[in-house]
Amino acid sequence: MVFLFINPSITGFAIAEKKLNTEIVVNTHDGKYLPMDSIVVVHLDDQKKNMKIGDFIEKTKQDFKLDELGYTGDKVYKLDISEFEFDKIQRGEHAIKIEITYNDAVLSSDEKLITF
Repeated sequence: MVFLFINPSITGFAIAEKKLNTEIVVNTHDGKYLPMDSIVVVHLDDQKKNMKIGDFIEKTKQDFKLDELGYTGDKVYKLDISEFEFDKIQRGEHAIKIEITYNDAVLSSDEKLITF
């Protein structure tokens, strides 16, 4: 069994009508697997929101490849951060961190500072 240690990323920072618009990105690859029980965890300052990887992928409305080992295939899944339903964000500098976890272990992580 081969599991994919993916590199989530943060893209597309923009401000529209005092709302933070950015995409949370998860990649999968042929021959490597992202376990079905994985969780996408997004930290924004002191707030933390979770989403099951299956829910994340389903919300992107993209095709996916899933077998008994997990999600696979050369795919890029992008979902707006608003889908995580964070409380209102005040203007200023903010830390954002994305983790992919599985069985309480962090498979991958990405962190950035943004100014809003």
